[in-house]
Amino acid sequence: MMSTLARVPLRANGFLRRACFRMSSNFPPGDAPDTAPVSKRMKENILTIPNLLTTSRIFLTPVIGYNILYEHHSTALGLFVFAAATDVLDGVIARNFKGQQSLLGAALDPFADKVFVAGVTVPMAMSGLLPASLAGLIVARDAGLMVSSFYIRYISLKPFIQPGERLTLKRYFQLDFPTVQVKPLLISKVNTILQCGSFFLPLVRAAYPALIDPTLLQGVWIATAVTTLWSGLAYMRGDAVTYLRDTKDIKDIKDQEQ
Repeated sequence: MMSTLARVPLRANGFLRRACFRMSSNFPPGDAPDTAPVSKRMKENILTIPNLLTTSRIFLTPVIGYNILYEHHSTALGLFVFAAATDVLDGVIARNFKGQQSLLGAALDPFADKVFVAGVTVPMAMSGLLPASLAGLIVARDAGLMVSSFYIRYISLKPFIQPGERLTLKRYFQLDFPTVQVKPLLISKVNTILQCGSFFLPLVRAAYPALIDPTLLQGVWIATAVTTLWSGLAYMRGDAVTYLRDTKDIKDIKDQEQ
């Protein structure tokens, strides 16, 4: 076929090119085929204020853990409040300011929460500020969700891998190439509030012993254990995950975010 075309005179070749151009221009608006690579069409802006706040919470976590371990309770309490404030602010900004929502942020925020929770839970348990049984449940639940998130990323990339193409680590960890949308569940939001209370109240009691009644702590810890188990099972069932099968899926979601 190529050798036949090569023998066509230049004038005929020019005619064929013009004909092909006219044919490609006859698609209705919005229906013309997108020839850009899938990874290019799926990219999104990840340099948003909510994503920066979420990232700052991740890096702040070991600092809080250090202060808990070395019994700098007032400092740990102040940093904990600041980190919790970033968790609230990133959501408020993403919902109320144009161009601040991203699919990466929807996945990064719960990931940062898990890093933060684990980074605070372990030092608090080691310091005797949190029951070891509750700490073990919280860490086990978040570890299970972390493993499942890696698996979900792997299977959600499959529709975008062309025949004969290999899935590389670069593509797997390409943060601006979203393949799922994660929506927080109501039970997860309740669990997050209770977990914050489980950390906040013992820190307050350690810094200012007269302010917190031990009975209140016991009630919060029991409620935290129940919702931790409940929300973990819900996430592992995939109740919060929507798979993006093609570029139309991501376009529809982005239109909803506007």
